[in-house]
Amino acid sequence: ARGGPVRAFDGKASVMTQNRRVKEEETNRMHSKTFTAWVNSIMKEEGIELEDVSTGLCDGIVLLKLIEKLTGKKCAHKQNQNPRLEIQKIENVSIALTHLGDFVKVNVAPKDIVSGNVKVVLAVLWRMILRFQVDLDTETGSAQEDANKAKVTTARGRELKAKLLEWVNSKISGHGLQMNDFDRSWDDGMAFCALVHAFDPSAFDFAALDPANSAQNLELAFSHAERVLGVHRMLDVADMCNPDMDARPDEQCIMTYVSQFPRAFLAAPPPQMVPPKKALPAFEEEGPSEEELWEQEQMRKRAEEEERRRKREYEEEQLLRQQREEEERRRRRCGGGGGCECGG
Repeated sequence: ARGGPVRAFDGKASVMTQNRRVKEEETNRMHSKTFTAWVNSIMKEEGIELEDVSTGLCDGIVLLKLIEKLTGKKCAHKQNQNPRLEIQKIENVSIALTHLGDFVKVNVAPKDIVSGNVKVVLAVLWRMILRFQVDLDTETGSAQEDANKAKVTTARGRELKAKLLEWVNSKISGHGLQMNDFDRSWDDGMAFCALVHAFDPSAFDFAALDPANSAQNLELAFSHAERVLGVHRMLDVADMCNPDMDARPDEQCIMTYVSQFPRAFLAAPPPQMVPPKKALPAFEEEGPSEEELWEQEQMRKRAEEEERRRKREYEEEQLLRQQREEEERRRRRCGGGGGCECGG
């Protein structure tokens, strides 16, 4: 036969193909679940909540609202607000993708989103997450810088991942942890707890946590992060503890969740660290002893110093951001060259 001998049917190869298909379906399911939670966290103020992004974005209306919310810019073109025909939905999605193209370069057919092609929808959302959520420097820069950010390449994705990891490690280094990835090293919940504890040391006793109690650690971190920092719950404890490793949230899911923390640290007010009151024995009616008063005073001073330190850190970060913006404006003014007097 042309092209060489015909190979016999390989049952093993068929099983491997089936396993890959099952793994891909499970990955898509987890990505859909996490990315849906991400979209809902962005659109919560608009009163929009999707059940699944693969079907919830197919008419293009919510997709455009999401893009406008993330970019802060209204689209100049009007959509059909009651699309019934497929062609109307395709036109709506096309308008949304064109508007997105000014900020994130995507090359997909609108019809794939209209038809609910899960892989395409998730790919578009992941590019948006990298550009608007994971990127810690989303301020508008020069035209060239904006163009580079719009091209969310594989190399750019690795760069953003490294920056997010660097930020995480800068916050949890005092807890004896060093994270090298966004994969299975997060499963025991200790890194999540360390992030929350780094912001609010009074939230719980980190030293008492046991990595073996992963479910408890995860619930503790997720609940405190939501209550204290306003970090939306995009991961489930049951998924993180799934006996099937392939069915657990992967790098994209964990990065999407963790990427909420940097902005939450800046946005949330420093916690009021009030030292816990000591309960007196039932038979003791007099006030606290001198030793107890001294201990309470020391705790109060430590709490005040910690609050001042966090305030200074917040102010320093704000100052650095302002300096970067001023430097960028100076570069823009000097960009044309010729006769610049600023010394840049």
